[in-house]
Amino acid sequence: MKRHDHSSRLKQRRTLGLWIGSFLLGGSLFAANTFTPTGGTVNSGYWNAGNTGATVSVDVPNNSAIKYAIVQIKVGTNSWDGLGGSPLKNAAPYINSTATYTYTAAEVENATGFANDSTFSNRVVFYDVSVASTGDTVSLTPTISIDQTVPSISSVSFDVTSGLLKVSDVLTMTINSSETGLSATTLTINSKDVASNFTDNSDSTYTATYTVTEGDNNISDSAQIPISITLDDAAGNS
Repeated sequence: MKRHDHSSRLKQRRTLGLWIGSFLLGGSLFAANTFTPTGGTVNSGYWNAGNTGATVSVDVPNNSAIKYAIVQIKVGTNSWDGLGGSPLKNAAPYINSTATYTYTAAEVENATGFANDSTFSNRVVFYDVSVASTGDTVSLTPTISIDQTVPSISSVSFDVTSGLLKVSDVLTMTINSSETGLSATTLTINSKDVASNFTDNSDSTYTATYTVTEGDNNISDSAQIPISITLDDAAGNS
């Protein structure tokens, strides 16, 4: 038999990120001609609040005049900006092969017009020894949507608030959040994973059910039932 108090304590998770410097590598683990956010939760096509940097992988054209490369970013209808405080990169050793450049989040977010709910494109422009354009430009994919709004949970409630729950009884938890379309990456009630019972009600509320089974932890009526919740949006914010 189980006794549960259905008041709740919300546990929040924060992701710590590491800032990475800008450097050049020969070869790449990333697909060629791509701009890939790094750090935190990486969801293709999004720049989120947890991203700590970016990796650019580019196939350098087979042009012996190429000496340097500049990775550029264009937010919305703004002008193209060179990424990084010193954007000129050595590209000559990687002619007709793949070069990889990495940048910090600060370098990306310093682009003109960078703002939440905007989108940005990237390209790599190549230059000769006199820093004149060789006429070679490679566009990068994908276009990136900026979403740095972290979902919040305003309240959690249960359909039963006191009394006795026995084996096979079902408890329903309702979560009130700031956004629709969230997914549950962590969802436990009384230390049991209930993520498979998570339902999006399409109105910024979500429900999950917990069924009492033999061997579950006993909780007194005066205690708080332990829960753990992490909700992610499509961009990877949590």
